[in-house]
Parts: sequence; structure tokens; C-alpha cells
Amino acid sequence: MKRGGTATEVKVGLLVLAGIALLFYMSLRVSRLERIKGEVYHALFSSVSGLVVGAQVEVAGVPVGRVEKIGLEEGKAKVTMRIGGVTLYEDAEAVLRTHGALGDKFIQVDPGTPTLRSLPPGGVITRTEAAPDLDQLFASLQKTAEGLAGMGEALKELVGDKEVQKAVKELVFNFRDSSREFKAILTENRGKIEGAMASFEDLSRKLDPLLSKADEALSAFHEAIEAFRKTGKDLQAGKGTLGKLLTDEQLYQDLRAAIQDLRALTQRVSKGEGTLGKLLADERLYSDLQRAIEEFKTLAERINRGEGTLGKLVTDDQLYRQAERTLKKIEKAAEGVEEQTPITVMGTAAGLVF
Repeated sequence: MKRGGTATEVKVGLLVLAGIALLFYMSLRVSRLERIKGEVYHALFSSVSGLVVGAQVEVAGVPVGRVEKIGLEEGKAKVTMRIGGVTLYEDAEAVLRTHGALGDKFIQVDPGTPTLRSLPPGGVITRTEAAPDLDQLFASLQKTAEGLAGMGEALKELVGDKEVQKAVKELVFNFRDSSREFKAILTENRGKIEGAMASFEDLSRKLDPLLSKADEALSAFHEAIEAFRKTGKDLQAGKGTLGKLLTDEQLYQDLRAAIQDLRALTQRVSKGEGTLGKLLADERLYSDLQRAIEEFKTLAERINRGEGTLGKLVTDDQLYRQAERTLKKIEKAAEGVEEQTPITVMGTAAGLVF
């Protein structure tokens, strides 16, 4: 009886010690929570299942705060956090994560971009991401496993079917036969194939100069286009004769005046005014000119027939030879004047002639 009472007392003592240890642990957590200094921030999550008050808030794996409060706001979970030693910015992000596969939930915070404005104390972190629910994850895995199992059964039935096995064997045999035939064809036509490859290489070599010429022609075409564009710009800027003609107002007026003068001159000629107008409009002047042409034609015909002094001079060979001899004698006389004793030019010429 005494031994049984001692056992009970031991159990009660152990229970009391466990309670004291639990109270001590809770007091440490509460005191640690109270000692955290920092600013309060809020974050809205679609779900915070498994997250408890006092859960850690980490930045880059380093604890920087605790969860102080969890509540609801407009159908979403509102988490109030106290964070210290870290500056948060407008694009800060809070993600609900888990330590290990079945560990405690905590909030991972990305402070954001330092070039943006800082998030004021009491501000709301708008960019949040909830951790996947384990129940949903297990359900999804179960559905996937069931699908794989069904696929395995279908594949098993398909492989076990004798007709399918026969078809697969025939397919393998056909592929083997086709490979042999293809290899035989390659062996028999190897020379032709090599010749075709050589022809292709030769064609490629012949095409290279053509491609080079095509590139040169294309470059020349581009240069011509650029020159045409430059000419257009020069014309618009009034450069060159044509450009000045298009843009110079004074040159345009001068050209217009010249055209008007030419038109007036043409009208005067048409009316028979002036020398050219009379030449075109006066019938008598035209008749006189035609008569003069006829007389000149008659004179030319007489000369060709050897009539008259000029005609004889042109057609009489003897007269031509006499004139030629006379010229030669005059040349000799000139040479004699240079070499002999001075005499009168007239005497020398007379002696040679007579």
C-alpha cells in the first residue's frame, strides 16, 4: 500500500515538474516577445493556416521580428508583425513558409528595392504569398498517384494483349527489314550519291562568284538609292542648277520672262515683222531667193561644162599644167634670188618665162 502511494506521489511530482517547465518556457517566450523592439507592419494573406501568434519573421533567414496578431479583414487574414532593425520599402513582399516538411510556420520578408520610398510604420505589405496547404497538396498528390495507377493498369492490359504483342513484333521486324533494304540501297548507289555530293559542291563553288556579284549589285543599288536620296535632298535645299530652278523665285521669273519674249518673237515672225518674219512671210523675197538659187545652179553647171574663164580653169588640164609650170618657175626664181648675185626679181622672172 505504501509502495503504491509512493508511485502516485512520483507521478504527481513529475506532472508538477512538467507544468513548471512549461510555465517557465512560456514565460521565456513571452518575455522574449516583449523584449523585441521595432515597428509594426501589416500583411494580408489569402490563408495563414498553421501560423500562430509569436511565429518568427525572418529576412534572408535571419529572425527580425514576431507575429503579434492574426485577424480577419475583408475576408482575408490580416497578420500584424513587429519588425526591428530592417527598413521596408514600397515593394516589400511577405511569404508564408514552413521550417522543414512538418515544422512551424513563419513569415519570410523581402525588404524590397532601396531606391523606392520606405514603407512607413503601420503600413501594409501588399505583395504576399501564402504557403500551399498540406491537405490540398496531399489531395493533389493522391489524384496524381491514382492517375498514374490507372495509366499503369492500362499499359499493363495493353502489353498483355497478344494482338498488341504480335503487332509490336511485326513492327520491329518491318523496321529491321527496312533498315537492311535502306543499307543495301546506300551500298549500291554509293557512287551515285558521292557523285551527286561532288556535283553539289561544284555547284556551290560556281554559285559563290554569282553570290558575290549579286552582293556587289545590291551594294551598287543601295548606293544608287542613296545618291538619288541625296539628289532629292539637294533639290529640296535648292542646290545645283535644277535645285535653283525649283527653288529660286528670281530664276523662275527670268525663265518665265524669257519664254514670254520668245513667244512674242514667234508671234512677230508669224506676222511677217522683222527680217526673219519677212523672209518667212514675203512671197517676193522668197521668189528672189529661189531665182538666185536657180542662177547659182546654172553657173555651177556651166563651170562643170568648162564654159567661161572659171570653167576652163577648172576643166582644162593643159591650162592647169601651164599654171603649175609657171608656179614651179617662180619657185626656182625665188631660190635663184637667194643663191646668185643680186639682180632684179622682175628680170629673173622674165628670163625664166621667155
